[in-house]
Amino acid sequence: MTDLDTSWSTVAATTASLCALHIFLETMLCTLPKLLDRAAIIAYNLTACAILLVLSWHGIPEYINGNYPDPLFGKYKTPQLLCELMLGYQIYNMAISILYAQLRTTENFIHHTAALVSAYGASQGYVHAYIAYSFGVFESSSILLCFIDIFKNVPTLITNHPATYTALRLVFALQFLAIRIGLIIPFVYLYTLDMIGVYSNTAQHSTKDIAMVTVLYVCCISLTSLQFVWGKVILEGLLKAAGLMGGSSRKRKQSDPELKTVERVLKEVPLPTLEEASL
Repeated sequence: MTDLDTSWSTVAATTASLCALHIFLETMLCTLPKLLDRAAIIAYNLTACAILLVLSWHGIPEYINGNYPDPLFGKYKTPQLLCELMLGYQIYNMAISILYAQLRTTENFIHHTAALVSAYGASQGYVHAYIAYSFGVFESSSILLCFIDIFKNVPTLITNHPATYTALRLVFALQFLAIRIGLIIPFVYLYTLDMIGVYSNTAQHSTKDIAMVTVLYVCCISLTSLQFVWGKVILEGLLKAAGLMGGSSRKRKQSDPELKTVERVLKEVPLPTLEEASL
């Protein structure tokens, strides 16, 4: 355990880098007439992909190898870095949501404000044992969504590369179920056990500390509930598209050769957007 203060220079550098990258990408995309009206959202997706890769790069090894003697109140180097990177990312997200009408929705502001508050709270030395999953492994499952959203915003990409688009959707759906459903169950179980330990020994912790970990735990449970909602939708979509459940909008025939293609199997599977799925 180390005594680490929040590095606001890291937060500022992250935000500035993301804003600079976004401006550069949007400027380049605006030189392409066919992408002029979608340059901002594509630049946003590519910029998000960059920071998600960085979070995954630091978070996944930490998730595998991390050791936290004090899971809720200890402060550790890599989780602290992940908190600072996430803070910078969320400040960028808030700025983008204000500047661009496409992203200027009440839901986005609530979503990013909650993520910003969670990242800030964790950066003060709370729940570091659970940061590698939350800000690293969890976010890695949103990387493919960046490219899926780009395909959606450039329909000719879907027309010209249908197999690639289908593969992205299939891998994301399976990745979502593995990471955001499969891994989140033991994550919440261990987190809950730690919280029970805190409430069983309240005399050992200050009221402020207990309040902070409680707020962060409530945020975690709220986010977990949302993952199960999306997981149910994705799983049902996969089963329906594969013909294992009823409810398809199209009457299926055994002789229909289209049913043998991967594109047909995933045609009806609903997926969240990057804004909905990412922190």
